[in-house]
Amino acid sequence: MNMPGKKHDPYHRFIYSEMDCFIAITKYLEKQAKENLPLNPEKIRQVYYGVKVPAGITSERVKKLKEELNIRGDFAIGLLGRLSEYKGQHLLIEAVGKLKEQGIFINAWIVGAAFEPKYKDRLEKMILKMKLTDQIHFMDFYPNPIELMSCFDSVVLTTKNETFGLVLIEAMHAGVAVIGSDEGGVPEIIDHEKTGLLFESWNSDALAVAIRCLYEDEAYRKKLALAGKSKAREKFDMENQYQKFLEALK
Repeated sequence: MNMPGKKHDPYHRFIYSEMDCFIAITKYLEKQAKENLPLNPEKIRQVYYGVKVPAGITSERVKKLKEELNIRGDFAIGLLGRLSEYKGQHLLIEAVGKLKEQGIFINAWIVGAAFEPKYKDRLEKMILKMKLTDQIHFMDFYPNPIELMSCFDSVVLTTKNETFGLVLIEAMHAGVAVIGSDEGGVPEIIDHEKTGLLFESWNSDALAVAIRCLYEDEAYRKKLALAGKSKAREKFDMENQYQKFLEALK
C-alpha cells in the first residue's frame, strides 16, 4: 500500500528497527519507503509480483466461455476488481456513455464483489440515467481471472492511484491489450503506446480516447497485446520473481 507520509514516530521506529529486509513490489513504493521509513536504505529491496498462467486456456475454451457468460459485441472491455469508489468503475461507465454519444457502442463488463453496496447502487443509477443497460454488465467475483480476461478485447484499470496493478499483468499474460491510469505503479507495468495505453487518472474523457483508439485500430490493439504479453513473460513471471525473492532473502 502507499506510504505517502513519514513514519518516524516512536512506534514505527521500534517496528522497523526489528526489520531485516523490506521488499517493495514497485519502484514507486521503493522510493516511498526510502523517503518515509526509518530504515537503512540497504535493507530495502524491490521485487515485482509474478503471475503463473493457468494451463488449458485455448481459443476453443475462450469461445465456449464467451458463449456461457454471454460476452458479446464487436468490442468487449473488462474491468476487474472489488466495487469501490477508489477503484473508479464509474469512470468506465462515463467513458462508455461518451463513446455512445460519438456513435461508438462498447460492451463493458464490471467484474468483482460489491465491497461498497451504496457505490454499486450509484453505478446502477448512472447506467439507467445514461441508457446503457444494454452495454454495461455486472459480474460477480470470478475465480480464474486470466481465463476470463482472455474473453475481452481489452482490460482497463481505473483505480485513482494503484500501487501495483496485478490485474494488468494478468491481462498481459492473457494476451489482451491493457489500459491503465497514469498514477502509482501502473506506469512501471505499461509502457505507454508500446505495451498498453495510459490515461490521465480520474479523467473519463481521457479513458474514452484510449478505448476509442483500441476500438478503431485492431492491428494496433493486437500489436500492443503481443508486446504486453512479451513484457509480462520477461518481467512478471512467477518463477522468475520467486527466484528474485529468494535472492533478497539470502
